[in-house]
Amino acid sequence: GESVLQLSYDVPDATWTPVYEARLDESSGVVIWSSGAEIQQRTNEDWGEVELVLSTQRSSLGLAPPTLVPMQVRGRPTASRRAGLVSQDAAARLGEAPPREEAEDDDFATIEGDAAEARFRVPIRSSIPADGRSHRVPLLEAALPADLAYEAIPRLSPHTYRRGTLENLSGAPFLPGTVRVFREGTYVGSTEISSVPAGGSFRLSFGVEGRIVAHRIERADRDRTVGTFSKGEKRTIGHEFSVKSTIPGGATLVLLDQVPVSEIEGVEIEIEDSPLAPTVDAEGICRWEVILEPGQERRIPFEYSIEVDRGVEFSTGQIAP
Repeated sequence: GESVLQLSYDVPDATWTPVYEARLDESSGVVIWSSGAEIQQRTNEDWGEVELVLSTQRSSLGLAPPTLVPMQVRGRPTASRRAGLVSQDAAARLGEAPPREEAEDDDFATIEGDAAEARFRVPIRSSIPADGRSHRVPLLEAALPADLAYEAIPRLSPHTYRRGTLENLSGAPFLPGTVRVFREGTYVGSTEISSVPAGGSFRLSFGVEGRIVAHRIERADRDRTVGTFSKGEKRTIGHEFSVKSTIPGGATLVLLDQVPVSEIEGVEIEIEDSPLAPTVDAEGICRWEVILEPGQERRIPFEYSIEVDRGVEFSTGQIAP
């Protein structure tokens, strides 16, 4: 009788790179997330009207972790028509992605596999010449709810940013790649994401928010001398934040700063009492949630002290007030 034989094989120089778009709708707090693939191949064979199956599995990483080799100290004596592609790491970038074109639901890929590995079966046959250039195909589109916040770090930047924590509800993992970010239909820039599993959360920035201004104002220290503690001293470093919003309806600003973290016995860092105390994590990052009414300016004092036991040598040269 007759039989049909189908061959599958790996070919070199055929890769795909994930590309993404994130479009924030402020009114709904939803991000429309689009995933696509930029395919490049240099196999010396043009692919004409082939069915594409793109996998998030990376066979180039191997099957097992590397092996430790013992360290010894010694004395010195005196071609298928179905193109199956495996993704490459997102380190190689090929410039800005073209503007987004609206796609019909039937244009998106069917997702197969599980949360660990996804395979995108592209429904429209594609022609990919062996020219090494990028050829884009759409993979999926999903509405991702976003937990939005305004965030400022006046110690490092005078600007306030719109940030969001998103949950990957697409049903497929996101590989590391470039994200083109839009806010209210306006392109605000590009950023990078790391790997995000299906169902996982990740943070994304949506650009500068000019309607919130945050400044850090230095206050006179009780002792601002930069030097070495050696006789048992306590120094207090202080400043305050000035924040103001013109956003209608008010806004909540997440304000970030930091204090030193002591790893020296006999050196203690303590945050002084204030009307609005921050939460502080193990790395010394201080976080305030400041509620701002339209047109309201709020001032938030902040002081911390460094106390050193007598006889402990400790330089303050690495501590910026």
